[in-house]
Amino acid sequence: MKKYFILAIVTAAAISGCTKDPVLPKDPSDNVDRLRYYQEIKDVRPDWTSKGFWEEDDQYFQVGESFVFDTEREAKKDAMRDATFRLSEHVRQDVDISFAQKMTSEGETENTVLQYRNGTEMAKIISQSVMQSISVHETYTELDVDRGEKYGYRAFAVMKINARDLKNAINRAMSN
Repeated sequence: MKKYFILAIVTAAAISGCTKDPVLPKDPSDNVDRLRYYQEIKDVRPDWTSKGFWEEDDQYFQVGESFVFDTEREAKKDAMRDATFRLSEHVRQDVDISFAQKMTSEGETENTVLQYRNGTEMAKIISQSVMQSISVHETYTELDVDRGEKYGYRAFAVMKINARDLKNAINRAMSN
């Protein structure tokens, strides 16, 4: 019984040693100490923080990163704003390309400019309506420190949107 208890303690110590949080730099003005800290926090970040945009299981995902803020809440809001903006730009570009291809192939050559302008306007409308269904998938926050020993928060957020909703909105708009 005593062996199992010692084995459990050793296992717990080994696991907690492997998952320790990065240690804040003792002297933030020391560049080497700060770089060590930045590398440690980068190593413990979730993998999705460096993905950018991807599609998986009929969902579109976009990562956003915040600037450094005084509060965790402000950092998360900024990361969500960043991800939403990036996702909306992707949706708008995707919709714009779809409309341009369809309208150019169906239209006469003299109306191409007018059709492209109409397609761009429709792309804006569709992207705005689809953006209402964006939701937060995951967030991650980390502590940051600058040379002047001022602490702040940096956040990452993943926003998602259902790809089927986007494709249906494009098809509805093209059929009108």
